[in-house]
Amino acid sequence: MGQEKEVPERKARIFNFQKYNMYDGPGIRSNAFFKGCPLRCKWCSNPESQHQGYEIMFKQDNCVNCGACVAVCPVHVHKLHDNKHIVDRDIQCIGCCQCEKACLYSALGYG
Repeated sequence: MGQEKEVPERKARIFNFQKYNMYDGPGIRSNAFFKGCPLRCKWCSNPESQHQGYEIMFKQDNCVNCGACVAVCPVHVHKLHDNKHIVDRDIQCIGCCQCEKACLYSALGYG
C-alpha cells in the first residue's frame, strides 16, 4: 500500500446566510456569504465580507458608552474618549467575542 497524503483541514467563516433569495436569477435559493471571499460578484461584493480577519460591527445608536467592552477587550480595540465609545480600527481584533458578550445593549457584533 502506498503512503496516503495528509490533506490540511480547511475552515471557512460564514459572514451572512440568507434564505429565500430570488432576485439575482430564476428560482428560489439560500445563499451563504463567506468571510474573505476573493470573488467580486455584483450581487454580494460587500466590502465588509472581503477582508479575511475579524471585524467588529458597531451600532452607535445602541451604545450607551458604558465601557463594559473596554474592560474586557484583551487587545484594547475598544476605547472611551470623552465618554464616547470608539472602535480603534488600527488594532487587529482577535475574535474572542468578549466585548460582544459584555455588551448589554447589542451594540457589537462580528463579521
